[in-house]
Amino acid sequence: MYRYFTLLFFLSYVTLSAFNIDASMSNYELLRKSEIFVDTTSTLTLKDIKQKKFSPINKDSINFGIIPNKTIWLRLTLTNSTNKELTKVLEYANIKPEKVILYDGKKVYEDGLFLHHRTTLRPTFRITLAPQESRTLYISAHSDITALIVRLTLWSVDDFYMYELEEKLFIVAFFTIFFTLLLYNFIIYIFTKEQVYLYYTLYLSSVILFEIIYLGIGQIYLFSHQLSIIVTKATLLSVTLLVVPMILFSMKLLQTRRFKKIHFWLALYLYTFPLVALLGYDNFLFNVDAIALLLPLVFLFLAAGYLAYKEGTKEAMLYLIGWGFVLLTLVFAVLQSLGIFNIFFYIRRTTEIAFAAEVFIFSIAIAYRLKRLSQEKEQLSTRLIELQKNEQKRLENLVALRTNELKLSAQEKDVLYKELQHRVKNNLNFIVSILELQMAQTSSHTVRHELLSTNNRINSFAAMYQLLLYDKKSALLKTQSYFEKIVAHIQEQFHIPVKISIVVKCELPSEKLIYFGLILNELVTNAYKHAFKESGEMSVTLFEKTDKVHFEVHDNGCGYTPTKKISLGTTIIETLVKKQLRASMHIVADKGTSVSIIMPKESKT
Repeated sequence: MYRYFTLLFFLSYVTLSAFNIDASMSNYELLRKSEIFVDTTSTLTLKDIKQKKFSPINKDSINFGIIPNKTIWLRLTLTNSTNKELTKVLEYANIKPEKVILYDGKKVYEDGLFLHHRTTLRPTFRITLAPQESRTLYISAHSDITALIVRLTLWSVDDFYMYELEEKLFIVAFFTIFFTLLLYNFIIYIFTKEQVYLYYTLYLSSVILFEIIYLGIGQIYLFSHQLSIIVTKATLLSVTLLVVPMILFSMKLLQTRRFKKIHFWLALYLYTFPLVALLGYDNFLFNVDAIALLLPLVFLFLAAGYLAYKEGTKEAMLYLIGWGFVLLTLVFAVLQSLGIFNIFFYIRRTTEIAFAAEVFIFSIAIAYRLKRLSQEKEQLSTRLIELQKNEQKRLENLVALRTNELKLSAQEKDVLYKELQHRVKNNLNFIVSILELQMAQTSSHTVRHELLSTNNRINSFAAMYQLLLYDKKSALLKTQSYFEKIVAHIQEQFHIPVKISIVVKCELPSEKLIYFGLILNELVTNAYKHAFKESGEMSVTLFEKTDKVHFEVHDNGCGYTPTKKISLGTTIIETLVKKQLRASMHIVADKGTSVSIIMPKESKT
């Protein structure tokens, strides 16, 4: 009689707790149809577990957080209510459990993060039931390092593989977008040398690596068994790879040095969290719960963005919106790891969607920042030009006022001229100093080259100023008058009677005229110094022939004798001829000295 009641009780229990399935059932959450037992020692065998009392479950997903040295056991009875054999896929719907074992009668199936024979993203088991067959399944799940989440889903075979294909296509699309953005921003960094692009490129790289580890793709498909174990044990380090470039990017984009306290705390996180991550390897001193330390970092980012926006950094609003997605996901990830709340059960691909939205908004923010900086640069340039024009106008008004006054006194005129000359020299030296300072601060090769070229031009004008005594009216003189002015100035310096004839048959543009003026100055000065003792004659000729410009200077002095020591004057002439005019020069010492310079005609413009 006792045995009869025992058997009747057992059959009634199995009948009441068994879950009927049919061919149409798919994508069905089974956890509520299961029972659970927590092995706090991780030492019990299946035989021991069968003697334990299991508890019912009233949730579709349970997040235990980090529970090392504990094993979760599930018991589930499935009944094939049809007259045909059924094959279903039982999915343990968690990405990274370290070990999941299914006990199906006498058969034992093992799956987990470090098993490389798996082809699916999550642990799965095929279950085949004969017609009207009822079978009790036991599932054990264990994880020392990652958060242990329990969720069971029953699929039809076709539906499951379609679902798996959609998941993999989404992952491929996700990584394709991120790799494209990574390459695009890296190319921009190469051309612009903007550090914000460098940090953003590092951030995109860290997102890709983090997602490879977070989704378990690296452990399942890419890494060796040993490397998978190392990467999983270093979970905090993978988070650090994401956090460090995030902080660097934020500090650069928002210029947080303006906010001393926030900048200090960001720098503290930058240097201390990697240390915490190292000490958290294999749960040595910290476990994954230490990720909760990142929660204050969320508020630091938000505070920095808010203060930057108040200070006029308009792209900070886009920064706040972009980080809003990622930081909210980070909060949910922390809550998941602590076993408090798992939003990822309700919204699939939350992390990937958040990262995609964030990088899109950040790309807009960076582009807006560069546009804003370019506009500010243009505004500063416009203001500088206006200041220069105002200063020039002020000086012109001052010159006009003083000129009227100096008509009454020659001495006052000399004083005004020296003052004006001194002011012009100071202005030129001031501009040169600004350019040198800008060259020292810029890291762009192109900008440095342009500034250096501009600096050389301004120095050339500054060096010519005393010699030419250039005034506003002289700038409009033709080549003939300009050469005569140079020669007359030299003749005033020497007392040797030398007759100089100047014949100009073509005009030169102002940028070439200055170079020819410098060359003429050197040649005439050298002739006075070395060719003539008492008197002499010189001729200066400028004319066009076919497609070339000819410039000839001849004297009837004692002739040209080359020396081993090259004088500064010779160096200046050769540099101007070869480097500036792209011309050729010939010297003939016969009954005096003849210097002929031939410049291609197209070089005139």
